[in-house]
Amino acid sequence: MRINFSNITLYNRSLNYNRYNNSQNTLRYDTKYLSLPKDTVSFQKSSEIPPSAIKYLKQRRKELGESYNDLESYDWKKLEGLQNGIEIFEDLNFPQVAYLITRLDEIALLRGCNNGCIHCYADAKTPFYMKSNHYADKIDFEDYKNLIDGFKEINERLDFNAFNDGSKYQSASLFHDADSSMIYLQDENKNKTYDYADLAKMLYDVTGREILFDTAGWNLNDKNTQKRMDDLVQKIANSDEYDFMQFYISINPFQKIYNKSVESAEKGDIETAKKLREIYTDRMANVIFTFSPLIDKKNTIADYDMLDMLIRALSYFGTDLSPKLKGYCGNKFSNVCNEIVEKVEKLYTQDLMSDCPKVIKDENQKERYLNKIQDLAKDIRCRIGLTNKKLLSKFDKNDSYELEDMFPKRMYDFGWRGINFRKGIIDVNGKFYVTNENETYPTDIVLNYKNKGKNTAPFEPNLRDDIITKEMIERYNEKQLQKMR
Repeated sequence: MRINFSNITLYNRSLNYNRYNNSQNTLRYDTKYLSLPKDTVSFQKSSEIPPSAIKYLKQRRKELGESYNDLESYDWKKLEGLQNGIEIFEDLNFPQVAYLITRLDEIALLRGCNNGCIHCYADAKTPFYMKSNHYADKIDFEDYKNLIDGFKEINERLDFNAFNDGSKYQSASLFHDADSSMIYLQDENKNKTYDYADLAKMLYDVTGREILFDTAGWNLNDKNTQKRMDDLVQKIANSDEYDFMQFYISINPFQKIYNKSVESAEKGDIETAKKLREIYTDRMANVIFTFSPLIDKKNTIADYDMLDMLIRALSYFGTDLSPKLKGYCGNKFSNVCNEIVEKVEKLYTQDLMSDCPKVIKDENQKERYLNKIQDLAKDIRCRIGLTNKKLLSKFDKNDSYELEDMFPKRMYDFGWRGINFRKGIIDVNGKFYVTNENETYPTDIVLNYKNKGKNTAPFEPNLRDDIITKEMIERYNEKQLQKMR
């Protein structure tokens, strides 16, 4: 048996990149910074900013012309002081702030997940694990607001959107190893609750980026989460204010419940395997039903349907696949997807026949929604990133693959390997990391959060001991400017 790894890619949350990349639509910004004159620079709290930084910014904008809004085209050291007086960036120099902004991809508002998916590139631990180890696992709303305000202030001082790297498709998310359905924040006095849409809108308003939502479901008995998701969906379905969002329903054989079903079947416990399979398919049918009102919504940033289903499974070549892997393969899991669709159809029918339908108002809508779900359920994607050791352990040593394919040798000085990674993550304690979704490097950038100095669960995948320092960031910026000359 031979497993072909050449077609397997690392798990990337920006999953629609290839679909969007050829789009003629440009990224829409609601921020004001892009329309300001190129030859003027206005500052709030300008007395805190060195005159040399103001002078350099004006000069460099003129030199860059139409490319003036690319932060990587500036000498970050010459903009030192632009961050002065911004509380969230206390103790950071401007090169550190610029490096964070030009790489920001994830802001972890919550750490931990109960889904236990064994293919998870972040190798998410459970909330119980977080609390039992006394790890900080959630950001305060005030810190999140201060962060957004800090970003806004940087944009206003630059007079352009510092988060615009020129790409047609740019996204961000409010999670790293948490399920989006569990994410919400409350103010300090717990007088107001901010749902995922509220928090996403705050980030969108300052970055102009599409904001991703990803869920692998929740317990059917969890009434609080069910209500929160019902309210969230209705809020978004009935408004154009959140059409910058992209929703993914993650369906896969690696989720904890279904994984136990596969393992039970392998041990010959068919009754338990069937029971767990039923629990899983019921759960995912409910998730699809809950998010069905978004079927009619468009993500206007990418001109794509707002709701998508991510169905992932292993692919294989030949018939002599290891028995313990067969339950995770696409040809087997397609039957599970069909069962989920059948249960969704039953939920649609029950809803239509009820006295007060929640989603389905008539037969035409039922047929249209069901056709859409059926089409999505056929798209099983067999490109899996094998960074999670739980999934790797399922493979036998003689399964004709090499770890080097998934974990490339570190052939370069670590700094110039890690420092070029484009995906940056802010942890709940304010620490900033960069990753290529294969290996992860810490930096010496720490935001001024209330959780600053508190321990959090180790970051995955493959957290390295080496630290990317501010000196290395400054050298990186110098090298990038040299390439432009």
